[in-house]
Amino acid sequence: MLRRRKFSHPYRWFFWLVAFSVSLLWFFDRHPWELSTVDAVAEARLPRHAANSDVLVLLSDASRSEAAARGEFDPSATWIDVFRQEIGPVRVADMAEVDRALLQEHRFVVVTRGASSDPRMEALAPVVEEVVQAGARVVLELPQGTLRRQYGADGQGGWRTPRVITSVAHLPPDELLLAQQVPLPTRFLGSTRPQVEAETLLAMDGAPVVYAQARGLGWIFVVDVDVSGLLYNLQHGVAEDGGRVRSREPGQPITTADMVANSALFRSSTPYADVFERLLVHAVFRHGEPLFALWPYPNGARGALLLSHEARHHGGRPLWLSVHERSLQARTPTFLPTPPEDAAPAWLARGDEVGHAALLWNPRPEAGGQFRARRFLGFAPLRRPLSLQEQRQTLESALGRGADVRGVRVVGGAWHSDRYLYHGVMEAAGLRYSATFGPTESTPQGYLFGTCQPVTPLGPTGAPWRMQEVPLCFLRAQTDEERAHLLDAVERAHDNVWAVHLLTSTDLLVSAEGWETFAAWRDATADAQRRGMWIGGPGELATFWQRRAETELRVKSWEVRTRTSEGEPRVVDVVVEASTNTRGMVLMLPASIGALRLESVSRGVAQVQAAASAARVDTQTTTFLGRDVRLLPLQTGFSTIAIRYQR
Repeated sequence: MLRRRKFSHPYRWFFWLVAFSVSLLWFFDRHPWELSTVDAVAEARLPRHAANSDVLVLLSDASRSEAAARGEFDPSATWIDVFRQEIGPVRVADMAEVDRALLQEHRFVVVTRGASSDPRMEALAPVVEEVVQAGARVVLELPQGTLRRQYGADGQGGWRTPRVITSVAHLPPDELLLAQQVPLPTRFLGSTRPQVEAETLLAMDGAPVVYAQARGLGWIFVVDVDVSGLLYNLQHGVAEDGGRVRSREPGQPITTADMVANSALFRSSTPYADVFERLLVHAVFRHGEPLFALWPYPNGARGALLLSHEARHHGGRPLWLSVHERSLQARTPTFLPTPPEDAAPAWLARGDEVGHAALLWNPRPEAGGQFRARRFLGFAPLRRPLSLQEQRQTLESALGRGADVRGVRVVGGAWHSDRYLYHGVMEAAGLRYSATFGPTESTPQGYLFGTCQPVTPLGPTGAPWRMQEVPLCFLRAQTDEERAHLLDAVERAHDNVWAVHLLTSTDLLVSAEGWETFAAWRDATADAQRRGMWIGGPGELATFWQRRAETELRVKSWEVRTRTSEGEPRVVDVVVEASTNTRGMVLMLPASIGALRLESVSRGVAQVQAAASAARVDTQTTTFLGRDVRLLPLQTGFSTIAIRYQR
């Protein structure tokens, strides 16, 4: 009789261990164990812009850090964007490097709220008086100490919340009516004793909040309203103390629309932040002597239509909208999700069809984000969410041909409860612009953040990032009302020299509603083209603005040639120096300075002093902030431009 031989004890255990291990691998291959990923976060730093510019903005690292230690937020760096948007180049300096020589180099100096509270400003008060007497114009935002006693009203009325801009000196009536609609999420400092020698230039609720004094050959402007706080709140939204963001609807995911500063911004066809910046720089601060500026859009275009596209999946060929736009010389981005591993669609390899590819970022893996599998014996039991930098690198690899992804949009405009986090992650990943702020599918469309032009986000301590946020205005137009709203915004952007930003989905025509959105995109594009507006992508405009900020622009001399019998200037010669390596830069010149009218513009100083008509160049006349201005295209390289104003 044969006896069955039993497995030995060790082999039996080995068999069951292998079977159990394979079962675990099989199970976790279908239900992977998710590891955690921590995205790197960049540190925001105060920029050091040594631009050759008439404008100097003073900030204070020390005051900003002290405010952060007290749990306060100092948005003084917002002033950089004010002058980048309205002038172009601006020099930025920390109070630690400010001395008499630096102040004497600039015709226009902004002492921000942070710099005003820096103790070192006390020692510089005599220098401020000295440079103003010599002809400089100095802006003091919420001055303190000696500067308050010397130039400001008493400030004893305490802090107040404004309701409306009641008057702006020398502003045309139509522009004043527009200014009076600007929401004012800020505060101003009231006074019980006015500055008797000062002229009120801007009033809120009937109280002077910006006033000026002539001192020698120059001017002092005192700003008793928190301008940097106002513009930061409009452009970046509001949050709770500590920068915490909550959804407006409990239980719903947080989006950027939850940070909108004022309900009037919903459905707005007016970029109120742009309106306020423009009237401040070109109406209030031009008092006495204008600031020469670079036109905001290439080749002097009146307004801009920014176009972006979002591909929500990888099927098909979703790039035909941007292909059409390239025929209009517009390089618009398509935000693409990171393709799955080893499953990149064929069309991604055709870089000529991608245009400016950008990343559609899903920061929540549980909601469909991207993962990288950890493989073992042919199984993938572990997976780790891709960091933003890895998502960018994966997309670049799929695109091939040396693709360089610089733009990003968070899926659905989603945002984090920490308002600063995502911009820090984007910067750490090497991204240069975001198109995330703006409406969502469930919110009203319009200028929710007061602008569609590039703005610089600030970090948790108030220092700026290097990357730019380019807010959206519209991402659908599925009804006649929404379509009319979009076309009205395009028309107003042309008339007022603004930008409007439209995002569309590349799968528009999978539903009946998509036909309406497609028609709106087609009509808006055709309308902008007919009006001669600049059409392009948000990254393209952000790059142009960066080069615009790097352009050299300074007034070399300002000379009164002859005077009237009353001592008023009769002829004034201005020499402006400019240098740029970028085509499309245009110099904007005021058509008049008080009673003086622009008489001639010439290239080269010697020719204009000899009144040689051959040296004169033609300029284009247009309007800006209700006033006539002249546009002069700049040549690449260095230019000397002589301008004569006379009665």
